[in-house]
Amino acid sequence: MSVFSAVNEWIVSNQALVISAGIPIFTLLVTGWASFLSHRAKVGEVKLNGRVKLSEYRRANFDELLRLSSRLQSLFLETAMKNLRSPLRGVGTHDTAILETLECANSFLLRSKANLEQTKHFSDCLMICVERIFHEKHADDPTENFLGKLRVICKEILDQEWEQIVKELEGITP
Repeated sequence: MSVFSAVNEWIVSNQALVISAGIPIFTLLVTGWASFLSHRAKVGEVKLNGRVKLSEYRRANFDELLRLSSRLQSLFLETAMKNLRSPLRGVGTHDTAILETLECANSFLLRSKANLEQTKHFSDCLMICVERIFHEKHADDPTENFLGKLRVICKEILDQEWEQIVKELEGITP
């Protein structure tokens, strides 16, 4: 006699017991499996929501960095235009613009995840722009585009921030 035959005989002779115990056990197994699947789905949802919220924060930070970068460059352009319109000015005429420029630059660097090299390059470009535009020190090379260099480093930092947003949305940890 095989094992299957013996089990089948026992089930047939004890049908009431099998049904009264089997149905609750089967229900318990199905409920446990459904609960496990539900839990896994909830964990995935929480992770996704966390990534989305972090990306939303990073996007708002990116938008602020973009605003600060454009404000910084527009302050230099406004001052350069004022210098062209009225070449004879007194000392301290650009104090407010200098303070606002430094505030924008500091906020930009503090909000960004610029590395040490980028920070140094940004600071060097910023100081050259301040000297050339606010203090009107003439460049050794008149064709040098110092404001363009500042724009390039700002774009490099902004591109790095954008890549971080994309990576977080794709689920790649930094």
